[in-house]
Amino acid sequence: MARHLFRNATPEGEKLRLTYAQEHTMKVVYRKDETKPGRYVFAGIWNPAKDGEYPDDHVVAPFRSVFVGMKQYNIGEKFANLIGSSKDEPPLKPEAPGDSDPDRARYASWKAFLEAKGVDCSRCVTDGNFYNPVDDTAFDDVGTHTCTADDADNVVGGHVRTGTANQEPEEGEGNILLIPICQCHNTKKRLDTVSPKRTGVGFYMKTRLGGNAVEMNKFLQD
Repeated sequence: MARHLFRNATPEGEKLRLTYAQEHTMKVVYRKDETKPGRYVFAGIWNPAKDGEYPDDHVVAPFRSVFVGMKQYNIGEKFANLIGSSKDEPPLKPEAPGDSDPDRARYASWKAFLEAKGVDCSRCVTDGNFYNPVDDTAFDDVGTHTCTADDADNVVGGHVRTGTANQEPEEGEGNILLIPICQCHNTKKRLDTVSPKRTGVGFYMKTRLGGNAVEMNKFLQD
């Protein structure tokens, strides 16, 4: 089972004004970095309903302790999914009266926070295409790889980096960005350049419009 850490907020995290639900459900998961003692690598957004399923080499940290800030992006900005970060599940529908399901509270909290920061969570932020990193053209054999842009119930928090390459979280420059993309862009696979078990790889995406993304630290030092 993952260990929960109680860490001080980053300077930007200190400035956040979170609700009680956000404070207790907006957490981030990191996995042990085997190459450097005491260091952990970003692994995804915490799911309280599956807290007992995380391996022993994972830790859970408060969002405030890893929050870097909001990062603006422009129309046509290129970005690609990370390799090795856990997949987010589709957001649940609005909480029903008297419903105390912690999983519902989690999604309501993240979505409310993102929207308060100017992040449109009502649709996939991509332009709908899957781009080939080899020649920078959009794949024309879409098949089952169809962007569900206008289905708000199918929008997830994609863990990405700017650029065209799928990277492990610890590789490359820059921190981790959390941005709303559809389930298809989050999990489908195009060019099998990595592994048949990988999802969300072999392509990159472009933003439909300009907007904001949440920026988080890629490493956590215990």
